[in-house]
Amino acid sequence: MALAQVGMEMVAPVAIGLFIDYRWDSLPWGTAIGAAVGFIGGFAHIFALLNRFEDNDRRSHDQEPK
Repeated sequence: MALAQVGMEMVAPVAIGLFIDYRWDSLPWGTAIGAAVGFIGGFAHIFALLNRFEDNDRRSHDQEPK
């Protein structure tokens, strides 16, 4: 589910940029900016998810009996 959300976060800004480009005839700037925003936002979310999983994994290893 989280990966689907990341995918939408990467695609939605591009779609909005395309809409802006066709609405105001500004090709390719809206699409390019949307792609950059989507790329940065998507990867920031992926890194946040990875850090959360790593923290959970670290806590589970710390709680294991030795």
